[in-house]
Amino acid sequence: MPAPADFDTFYQATRARLLLETYALTGDLPAARSAVREAYVSAWHHWRKVSTLPDPESWVRPHAWSSAQRRHQARIWHREKNLDEATIATFEALGDLTPRQRKALLLAELAGLEIAPSARELGLTVDAASTALADARASMAQRLEVAPEQIAHRLTMLGDRLHDTRYPRSTIIRRGGSRRRRTHTLIAVAATAALLLGGGVLVHQNSADVRALGKDSTSTEETGPRLHPNDLLDKTEIAAAVPKRTIATTSTDDNTGGTGRYALCQRDPFADPAGLGTLVRTFTFSGRPTGAAMQAAELSKTPEASKTAYDRLVGWYLGCTETRVQLISTHRLDGVGEEAMVLALRAWERPATTHLVALSRTGSLLTSTTLTERGERGELDVNLKPLVSLIGSAVTKLCANEVGGTCVTTPKLRKVAPPPGDKAKGMLQEIDLPPVTGIDLAWAGTKPTKATNVAATPCTAITFKGKQFGSTRTRSFVIPGADLATYFGITETYGRMASAGPARKQVEQVRAKMASCEDDDLTTEVARTTSRSTKGSDLTIWRIDTELSDKRTLTYWMAIIRRDADVAQVVFVPDGPHTLPKGGFSALGERALERLENLPSR
Repeated sequence: MPAPADFDTFYQATRARLLLETYALTGDLPAARSAVREAYVSAWHHWRKVSTLPDPESWVRPHAWSSAQRRHQARIWHREKNLDEATIATFEALGDLTPRQRKALLLAELAGLEIAPSARELGLTVDAASTALADARASMAQRLEVAPEQIAHRLTMLGDRLHDTRYPRSTIIRRGGSRRRRTHTLIAVAATAALLLGGGVLVHQNSADVRALGKDSTSTEETGPRLHPNDLLDKTEIAAAVPKRTIATTSTDDNTGGTGRYALCQRDPFADPAGLGTLVRTFTFSGRPTGAAMQAAELSKTPEASKTAYDRLVGWYLGCTETRVQLISTHRLDGVGEEAMVLALRAWERPATTHLVALSRTGSLLTSTTLTERGERGELDVNLKPLVSLIGSAVTKLCANEVGGTCVTTPKLRKVAPPPGDKAKGMLQEIDLPPVTGIDLAWAGTKPTKATNVAATPCTAITFKGKQFGSTRTRSFVIPGADLATYFGITETYGRMASAGPARKQVEQVRAKMASCEDDDLTTEVARTTSRSTKGSDLTIWRIDTELSDKRTLTYWMAIIRRDADVAQVVFVPDGPHTLPKGGFSALGERALERLENLPSR
């Protein structure tokens, strides 16, 4: 059982500070009081988990702040009358700050947090949090005409109006938390009973109807967990991520109308068809390049259901069936929710569009955030920092929900291999392939078969045949419907060897053969463009030009790849001007190396 004495001590030690923080955040004393009470009720509800945290206040504070912001409706300082001039000036100066700057300032000056934990609570990098705090201090000092070191005193003075505040007794707070715990238990039992007695009626009811029944986000009746529009990102947070743009919120809805498709690669309206609610908010921004942003959030019945929905959503993107969409990079994002992933995709239809997608889940909540930029871009590297900032802010808001889970610590990107596709595990997928110059049709891959050495070239020594290979697979990629030469296409072949030693030897044999290829065949020119080796992997790429006649030369690209005991070869043969963009084959070789991680373990 949770210890009431420990909670009572915590409540009495922190409640005044938390009330001052929420009051300074919103300028709305009634909203601040209600939010603080609600936050402590939630804390007792979850005290078994909260009490084990190194700093329980770091759990309660985001709940109180988020609740206070949802509750207050008027402009920041207009809730109260008869404020003195100094208080009005302080609130007006706070009102000039962005939400991020205001929170950074209050965490530093009132909560007393150092920059690293402050950054974690804000869902920012340390550099971004430091910048927000410095900008907030400079703005406040200029507006109030005080030295920066006097800002803390001006904020603390807001507490003069709180001295007479009467806080609910801790027994009342605990009673409210215990009542909520019992209510949630009864709801779960009732739902289970209804499911059993109703012969599965809840399962078979149309999911859109279920969502429609509970979609009135303005209702004040709270009969269970729900999504609220204030749980989503707003214009100020988008503007902070994409500065020097004009941001407009175009819509916020529950995604029960129209086709239900709000994002690239989305297969169904909901990642969790049996979920309890969905909200989607879209933004547009002007400037160069023009673009858009989107956040979607789904509420599932349980954290396990949210995990299943998260995996389904990831699968939609990594198995994208949209025409001419290429996966540029895949990153794990540690420190944001229970798990998070950041993807960069490019849709090569004209005009080309870059889609940066962040996916995360916290408790029973799933969210996806997308930044889209339109216009042709030749480089394959993309800036993921704005998106990381947004998904951190999104999860920070959602984890304050009563069914939220892990919040945000220190976001850290980690480049990883794309998870396996539905077919041809360990091999390239259609979504990995870059566009072909002058061709608007999509790539299509053949079903993997046992290797018959189709990937070999005249210069290579590797045959993917013999007892040294335990298993082999090969597949090719072509563009159906395109008027291209029969030799055009991409072929990949891999073989598994007994151990890393023979695999390294096989790679060295190919490199040696390629180095002597020009001497052995005077009609061939070989240029090595990439070569690197580590204990666990090898990657070498060549361009080969073979003179077929005085007027005709065949050009192709080849990569030899090793990861531990697995060896692969990728060959691309263009058709004249129909070739890959600059750097396209190099990126393909890198992706083939990543994909070898998807092979089943031995």
